[in-house]
Amino acid sequence: MRDCSTRRPFHSDVTTDPRLHGIARGLAELYEPQVRENPPERWTKLAAEVERRLRRTEPKGAD
Repeated sequence: MRDCSTRRPFHSDVTTDPRLHGIARGLAELYEPQVRENPPERWTKLAAEVERRLRRTEPKGAD
């Protein structure tokens, strides 16, 4: 049975909790050097796909 006491992210009191922002900031600082040096393969594939699609939709003659 679904746990109805679980707070969903769309509740503003959950997403504005300063403790969660502190945790997120700490995790970002911890993993930032690793991700910058060696981004996950999925990210590089996603970036290549976005770049390919942008080139395809670019108007002809645009510099």
